[in-house]
Amino acid sequence: HGMPVDMSKALVSKVTGEVLSRVGKEGKWHKLEPKEALAAGTTLETKGNGRVELVLESGRVVQLQPGGNLTIRKLSKNPKTGAREDLFESTLGKIRVSVEKLKADSTFEIKSPTMISGVRGTVMNLNITRLGTQAFFAGGTGYASSLDGNITKEIGSGQNASSDSGGTISDPQPTTDQQQQENESGFDPEAETYGYSDPEPSSDASGASAP
Repeated sequence: HGMPVDMSKALVSKVTGEVLSRVGKEGKWHKLEPKEALAAGTTLETKGNGRVELVLESGRVVQLQPGGNLTIRKLSKNPKTGAREDLFESTLGKIRVSVEKLKADSTFEIKSPTMISGVRGTVMNLNITRLGTQAFFAGGTGYASSLDGNITKEIGSGQNASSDSGGTISDPQPTTDQQQQENESGFDPEAETYGYSDPEPSSDASGASAP
Protein backbone atom coordinates (compact mmCIF):
# COMPACT_ATOMS: atom_id res chain seq x y z
CA HIS A 1 0.00 0.00 0.00
CA GLY A 2 2.92 2.41 -0.35
CA MET A 3 3.85 4.44 -3.38
CA PRO A 4 6.58 2.94 -5.55
CA VAL A 5 9.12 5.43 -4.14
CA ASP A 6 8.60 3.84 -0.74
CA MET A 7 11.68 1.66 -0.31
CA SER A 8 11.33 1.93 3.42
CA LYS A 9 12.39 -1.51 4.52
CA ALA A 10 15.16 -2.60 6.83
CA LEU A 11 17.20 -5.47 5.45
CA VAL A 12 18.51 -8.14 7.82
CA SER A 13 22.21 -8.10 6.94
CA LYS A 14 23.36 -10.45 9.70
CA VAL A 15 21.66 -12.66 12.25
CA THR A 16 23.27 -15.10 14.67
CA GLY A 17 21.72 -17.21 17.39
CA GLU A 18 18.02 -17.01 18.06
CA VAL A 19 16.28 -13.84 16.92
CA LEU A 20 12.49 -13.74 16.66
CA SER A 21 10.37 -11.40 14.57
CA ARG A 22 6.70 -10.54 14.31
CA VAL A 23 4.55 -7.90 12.66
CA GLY A 24 2.11 -6.04 14.89
CA LYS A 25 1.13 -6.91 18.43
CA GLU A 26 -0.95 -9.88 17.35
CA GLY A 27 1.53 -11.25 14.83
CA LYS A 28 2.97 -14.73 15.12
CA TRP A 29 6.64 -14.93 16.10
CA HIS A 30 8.99 -16.56 13.61
CA LYS A 31 12.73 -17.15 13.53
CA LEU A 32 14.40 -14.29 11.73
CA GLU A 33 16.41 -15.20 8.64
CA PRO A 34 19.17 -13.24 6.90
CA LYS A 35 18.08 -11.07 3.95
CA GLU A 36 14.54 -10.65 5.29
CA ALA A 37 13.08 -7.22 4.50
CA LEU A 38 11.31 -5.72 7.50
CA ALA A 39 8.68 -3.01 7.32
CA ALA A 40 7.42 -0.59 9.94
CA GLY A 41 5.44 -2.41 12.62
CA THR A 42 7.96 -5.24 12.89
CA THR A 43 9.34 -6.17 16.32
CA LEU A 44 12.57 -8.11 16.82
CA GLU A 45 13.51 -9.97 19.99
CA THR A 46 17.02 -11.29 20.58
CA LYS A 47 17.32 -14.31 22.85
CA GLY A 48 20.32 -15.07 25.07
CA ASN A 49 22.63 -15.77 22.13
CA GLY A 50 20.81 -13.75 19.48
CA ARG A 51 22.31 -10.82 17.60
CA VAL A 52 20.97 -8.98 14.61
CA GLU A 53 22.18 -6.28 12.27
CA LEU A 54 19.87 -4.27 10.04
CA VAL A 55 20.85 -2.10 7.10
CA LEU A 56 18.39 0.57 6.05
CA GLU A 57 17.94 1.74 2.48
CA SER A 58 19.96 4.84 3.37
CA GLY A 59 22.94 2.72 4.41
CA ARG A 60 22.28 3.34 8.10
CA VAL A 61 23.17 0.35 10.27
CA VAL A 62 21.37 -0.77 13.45
CA GLN A 63 22.77 -3.56 15.65
CA LEU A 64 21.06 -5.25 18.60
CA GLN A 65 22.82 -7.41 21.19
CA PRO A 66 21.36 -10.48 22.97
CA GLY A 67 18.48 -10.08 25.42
CA GLY A 68 16.83 -7.08 23.83
CA ASN A 69 14.03 -5.94 21.57
CA LEU A 70 13.56 -3.42 18.81
CA THR A 71 10.44 -2.27 16.98
CA ILE A 72 10.49 -0.40 13.68
CA ARG A 73 7.97 2.42 14.03
CA LYS A 74 8.66 4.50 10.93
CA LEU A 75 10.98 4.44 7.92
CA SER A 76 10.01 7.26 5.64
CA LYS A 77 11.55 9.45 2.97
CA ASN A 78 10.16 12.69 1.63
CA PRO A 79 10.33 12.33 -2.17
CA LYS A 80 10.56 16.11 -2.64
CA THR A 81 13.30 16.94 -0.16
CA GLY A 82 14.98 13.56 0.32
CA ALA A 83 14.61 14.02 4.08
CA ARG A 84 14.43 10.74 5.99
CA GLU A 85 12.60 10.02 9.22
CA ASP A 86 13.56 6.80 10.95
CA LEU A 87 11.91 5.96 14.27
CA PHE A 88 12.52 2.82 16.32
CA GLU A 89 11.37 1.79 19.77
CA SER A 90 12.95 -0.49 22.36
CA THR A 91 12.12 -1.39 25.94
CA LEU A 92 15.30 -3.35 26.66
CA GLY A 93 18.67 -3.92 25.09
CA LYS A 94 22.04 -2.71 23.92
CA ILE A 95 21.81 -1.03 20.55
CA ARG A 96 24.41 0.53 18.28
CA VAL A 97 23.48 2.79 15.39
CA SER A 98 25.76 4.10 12.63
CA VAL A 99 24.37 6.81 10.39
CA GLU A 100 25.68 9.34 7.93
CA LYS A 101 25.92 12.98 9.05
CA LEU A 102 22.24 13.82 8.86
CA LYS A 103 20.90 16.71 6.87
CA ALA A 104 19.04 19.28 8.93
CA ASP A 105 15.60 17.91 8.15
CA SER A 106 16.40 14.19 8.57
CA THR A 107 16.02 12.35 11.86
CA PHE A 108 16.97 9.01 13.35
CA GLU A 109 15.44 8.37 16.77
CA ILE A 110 14.97 5.47 19.15
CA LYS A 111 12.28 5.76 21.79
CA SER A 112 12.75 3.92 25.08
CA PRO A 113 10.35 3.84 28.06
CA THR A 114 12.09 6.85 29.60
CA MET A 115 13.42 9.06 26.77
CA ILE A 116 13.84 9.61 23.04
CA SER A 117 17.42 9.47 21.76
CA GLY A 118 18.39 10.96 18.43
CA VAL A 119 21.67 10.77 16.53
CA ARG A 120 22.87 13.40 14.06
CA GLY A 121 25.83 11.35 12.84
CA THR A 122 27.63 9.17 13.26
CA VAL A 123 27.49 6.60 16.11
CA MET A 124 24.97 6.22 18.93
CA ASN A 125 25.06 3.50 21.59
CA LEU A 126 21.99 2.94 23.73
CA ASN A 127 21.82 0.89 26.92
CA ILE A 128 18.16 0.45 27.80
CA THR A 129 17.34 -1.24 31.10
CA ARG A 130 14.36 -1.29 33.43
CA LEU A 131 16.04 1.46 35.45
CA GLY A 132 16.47 3.91 32.61
CA THR A 133 18.31 4.62 29.38
CA GLN A 134 21.85 5.78 28.68
CA ALA A 135 22.74 7.26 25.29
CA PHE A 136 26.34 7.63 24.10
CA PHE A 137 27.47 9.58 21.04
CA ALA A 138 30.73 9.32 19.12
CA GLY A 139 31.96 10.79 15.86
CA GLY A 140 29.28 13.46 16.07
CA THR A 141 26.49 14.84 18.18
CA GLY A 142 23.04 13.74 19.29
CA TYR A 143 20.32 14.61 21.71
CA ALA A 144 18.04 13.16 24.36
CA SER A 145 14.44 14.32 24.68
CA SER A 146 11.78 13.72 27.27
CA LEU A 147 8.87 11.60 26.06
CA ASP A 148 6.57 14.63 26.01
CA GLY A 149 9.12 16.54 23.94
CA ASN A 150 9.29 19.43 26.41
CA ILE A 151 12.94 18.93 27.30
CA THR A 152 15.75 18.24 24.85
CA LYS A 153 19.39 18.08 25.87
CA GLU A 154 22.09 18.39 23.24
CA ILE A 155 24.85 15.83 23.69
CA GLY A 156 28.28 16.34 22.19
CA SER A 157 30.53 13.82 20.51
CA GLY A 158 32.29 11.75 23.17
CA GLN A 159 29.53 12.47 25.69
CA ASN A 160 26.57 10.59 27.10
CA ALA A 161 23.39 11.33 29.02
CA SER A 162 20.99 9.09 30.88
CA SER A 163 17.42 9.07 32.07
CA ASP A 164 16.23 7.57 35.33
CA SER A 165 13.15 5.39 35.62
CA GLY A 166 11.02 8.52 36.01
CA GLY A 167 12.27 9.99 32.75
CA THR A 168 14.47 12.74 34.21
CA ILE A 169 17.41 13.28 31.85
CA SER A 170 20.88 14.01 33.19
CA ASP A 171 23.20 16.68 31.87
CA PRO A 172 25.73 15.35 29.35
CA GLN A 173 28.80 13.67 30.84
CA PRO A 174 32.10 12.84 29.18
CA THR A 175 32.24 9.19 28.11
CA THR A 176 35.14 7.34 29.73
CA ASP A 177 37.55 5.14 27.79
CA GLN A 178 36.15 2.14 29.63
CA GLN A 179 32.58 3.00 28.65
CA GLN A 180 33.70 3.50 25.06
CA GLN A 181 35.35 0.08 25.02
CA GLU A 182 32.24 -1.51 26.50
CA ASN A 183 30.15 0.20 23.83
CA GLU A 184 32.31 -1.28 21.09
CA SER A 185 32.67 -4.77 22.52
CA GLY A 186 30.03 -7.20 21.44
CA PHE A 187 29.29 -5.33 18.23
CA ASP A 188 30.69 -6.24 14.85
CA PRO A 189 33.25 -3.55 14.00
CA GLU A 190 32.97 -4.29 10.28
CA ALA A 191 29.38 -3.12 10.34
CA GLU A 192 30.36 0.50 10.63
CA THR A 193 29.24 1.71 7.23
CA TYR A 194 29.96 5.25 8.31
CA GLY A 195 32.26 4.23 11.14
CA TYR A 196 35.44 5.93 12.06
CA SER A 197 38.54 4.13 13.17
CA ASP A 198 42.19 4.92 13.58
CA PRO A 199 44.15 3.43 10.71
CA GLU A 200 46.72 2.23 13.21
CA PRO A 201 46.73 1.99 16.99
CA SER A 202 48.08 5.23 18.37
CA SER A 203 50.45 4.94 21.29
CA ASP A 204 49.96 7.28 24.20
CA ALA A 205 53.64 8.10 24.04
CA SER A 206 53.12 10.15 20.89
CA GLY A 207 50.96 12.53 22.89
CA ALA A 208 47.19 12.29 23.00
CA SER A 209 45.41 14.49 20.51
CA ALA A 210 44.12 17.74 21.98
CA PRO A 211 40.42 17.74 22.89
